[in-house]
Amino acid sequence: METARAVEEPLLWVPDAIAGAYGAARTTGRTDWLDLVGRVEEIEVATH
Repeated sequence: METARAVEEPLLWVPDAIAGAYGAARTTGRTDWLDLVGRVEEIEVATH
């Protein structure tokens, strides 16, 4: 399996932008970017 940085792989641009919008809303309270995306559902994943 290969990995790629989002800036180098066009198929990762949208998920990376959505994750960034969600992260900004969650950490800073700024929802202007997330408002453009629409409804987002958080799914918790156990990593143990």
